[in-house]
Amino acid sequence: MSFPAIAFSWALMIAFNPHVKKLALHNMSDRDLGINTYKIVFTLFAVLLTLLIVLIQSYDWTKLKKVNGMDMFYIVATAALSIGPSFLFLWMLQDHEVASLNFILRPLAIMSTAAIGVFIFGESLTLRQIIGGCISLFGIGIFLYNG
Repeated sequence: MSFPAIAFSWALMIAFNPHVKKLALHNMSDRDLGINTYKIVFTLFAVLLTLLIVLIQSYDWTKLKKVNGMDMFYIVATAALSIGPSFLFLWMLQDHEVASLNFILRPLAIMSTAAIGVFIFGESLTLRQIIGGCISLFGIGIFLYNG
């Protein structure tokens, strides 16, 4: 697959994800199932899908013996930072609309990623990226002030 096809697929998944989560939360057959049941099923499905992908790719399981403590720290941290926002978003979807959350959270995530990259990991930004970030923050301010 080419980069544009992968990027477009990623963007579509990101765009559909919150709407499907909202539908799932509000259309569960039994209202007592709640958000924790959704989290459990989501996590189990993610684990099973990952194992399926690994099995299809004929993973060399002996490589797991080479994982040291620092490797495991990075793996666990990455998993927590990947799954955590999804669970927090589920919690916010209980009381807020997808559109209003996305207008606030997406730009904040981009700006936070940029700030963390610059101040913690020593990455650099171009002047155009800094100006774009300032415009985004200004837009969030207008949205929150009027919203």
